[in-house]
Amino acid sequence: MGDDGRSGPQLVLGVVSGDASARASAELLCAELGAAAGASISSRLFPSYVALTDAAASGAAAIVWAPPLVALELEARGAATVVACSRRRSGSTYHAALFTRRELRLSSLAELRGRSIGWVSRQSLSGHIVPRAYLIANGVDPDLVCGAQRFYENHSAVVRAVAGGACDVGATFANLDPSTRAIRDAGWNDVGVRVDAFEVLGVTGAIPADAMALSTRLPERVRAAVTGALIGLPVTARGALRALLHADALERPTAEWRRAFDALRGLPARIHASSRPPA
Repeated sequence: MGDDGRSGPQLVLGVVSGDASARASAELLCAELGAAAGASISSRLFPSYVALTDAAASGAAAIVWAPPLVALELEARGAATVVACSRRRSGSTYHAALFTRRELRLSSLAELRGRSIGWVSRQSLSGHIVPRAYLIANGVDPDLVCGAQRFYENHSAVVRAVAGGACDVGATFANLDPSTRAIRDAGWNDVGVRVDAFEVLGVTGAIPADAMALSTRLPERVRAAVTGALIGLPVTARGALRALLHADALERPTAEWRRAFDALRGLPARIHASSRPPA
């Protein structure tokens, strides 16, 4: 991070992505963001969230696109603070759902004794951490009650595993209709499996969407300029935002988002402490 006195501060936007096309979208987003903020902003793609967190903590990345758990760690370390959150069609929060094959005729969490569970990954909020906590809060500790637990690394694979009988119960994301609270779309919508093949056993509370955090090393005037540019991102940048970060817009964190974000504090440590290795 620097300032040449002519083109404004030199900032880096850090994003985790393994997508070969991500750099072009990142540079387009940075160009629009920089023009609005009066700064020179370039992008840097990181291979992991650990690398991204370390870069933010060292000041190598001044603007960070962060999932909630990464944002929590950055704030806890005093390295960065959240200034915006992503908004998608479903809003700035989403949920997790525990589901099973309808043919198994399971109707409640109490019937999960001995049943196998498919998770996404250990770090997935909607595919592991939050639904696992939901089970424990409802008296069902997977390590003590359920059968085999397997990690499938993505939501589609979990849905296919449940549909194909590789596991009895799965966890995935779910977006709710704001009026009816019915599930509008979930992990099973894009895998070619009939929705009526599944039975939903439980839906968790709200999970905060990804956040945009700024380094605490930035001067206040720069923070204000970048925050304003993020919130008022021009329409011409929306395509890049959607392609790179899967968001329709950025907004100041809502009260709902903050409640969901604060509810995550301390949760990962408690869940990981009780989590056994995958079968």
